[in-house]
Amino acid sequence: MWYLVSMKNKVLVFGICMLMLLVIFSSGCIDFGGEEEKNEKPIADAGADQTVYVNNTVYLNGTAVDPDGTIVKYEWDFNNDNVYDWESNVTGSATTTYNTPAEYIAVLTVTDNDGATGTDFARIIVQEVPIITPVIALSTPHKTSDNVNNTIIASCSIGGIDYRNVSWYLLDNAGLTKAYGTFSTPITSAPTAGVSTTPDVDWVDNDDDNRLSTGDVIFINENSWDKNIVAGWVFKLHYIPTGATMAEVTYT
Repeated sequence: MWYLVSMKNKVLVFGICMLMLLVIFSSGCIDFGGEEEKNEKPIADAGADQTVYVNNTVYLNGTAVDPDGTIVKYEWDFNNDNVYDWESNVTGSATTTYNTPAEYIAVLTVTDNDGATGTDFARIIVQEVPIITPVIALSTPHKTSDNVNNTIIASCSIGGIDYRNVSWYLLDNAGLTKAYGTFSTPITSAPTAGVSTTPDVDWVDNDDDNRLSTGDVIFINENSWDKNIVAGWVFKLHYIPTGATMAEVTYT
């Protein structure tokens, strides 16, 4: 009988002890080293959105901060295809180019010394390079007499204009096109007047650069076709890539 009472007491004491331990653990009174500190993720900054032209260099100025450590890697995915195109252990500044007009997403990923990562992105809008009609000035041609070359002195912007990108037009007093064409390979001296029965315009490339530039001479050749040219006719130059008129002068 005494044995049974003793066993009951032991069971009761054991239960009370277990209950006390449960209360102590749940209250946090016992500290076995504390909770492991959480690593804060780094904060990436891909920089401002940009608008650029095709094949121009794009400067990506990525930066990052880590609240509780250091940045150990910078990676750029230039077109958001989940493939890193560039990486560095020291900087987030990178360059790239885009050869097709479109809107791209450039993604910056940074990694801290504990392996945590942060990302940010910048939109890169890539546009076609605008085609600008160059400027050219022409001296006034004079109709002196039939079968005589009328000369025009060209005065162009620095660098000149590739003659293959230039077309010419001759319009009468009513604005009707009487002749048109493109420039052939430059000649070396003034052509002989009155030897052709078809419209003809030649030019002398004084600086041998194959470009219409300042000081070059354009010859509107007097042939049988243009004996009706009178004051008021117009000579025009067009820039072929844009179709725009670069210059026009009127006969006096």
